[in-house]
Amino acid sequence: MVKMTKRICTVDTVYSLFLYFLIKGVSDDDLFIFSSGVPEDVRKNINHVYFPASRFKFNADDNLIKFAVMNLGVCFRQLYGILKLRLLMLFVGDDVEIYGHGHTQFSYMFYEYENAYLIEDGLANYRKLESNFISNRLLNFLGLYIKGSKSG
Repeated sequence: MVKMTKRICTVDTVYSLFLYFLIKGVSDDDLFIFSSGVPEDVRKNINHVYFPASRFKFNADDNLIKFAVMNLGVCFRQLYGILKLRLLMLFVGDDVEIYGHGHTQFSYMFYEYENAYLIEDGLANYRKLESNFISNRLLNFLGLYIKGSKSG
C-alpha cells in the first residue's frame, strides 16, 4: 500500500521545526524538506528530502561567459530541484497542507497552493529599516513600523 503524504513541512531552522511539531504534532504521513540550516544530527532522525544551499559565485572582474561556466553546476542543481519538487507535487496532489518558511529554497513553488501556511519564527520580516531615505523616514513618522524593533 502506498503511504499518502498529508502535510509537507519546509523549514530552515530547528526552532521552526520545533514550532511545527508544537502546532501539528508528529505523524508518519508528513514529508519534511530541509536545507542546510537544519543540522545533520536532526536530519538523520527524520524522513526528509534535503536540498543543500546553492550559491552563485561572482567576481566583479569576471565576464559573462566565465560567470556562466563557473555557475553551471549551480544552475543544473537548481533546475534538478525544481523538476524534483514539481514531480513530487504532481504525485502528492492539491489537498496536501504545506507549512514552512517563505524564504527557503524552492518554497515559492509551494505557496501557490490554497492550503499553504507560513511558520514565522521571529520578527525579522517586520523590523524597522534603518536608512536615510525620505520614504523610510516618512513611514517611521506616520508610525507604520513596529515600535521597538531594531535592524541587526
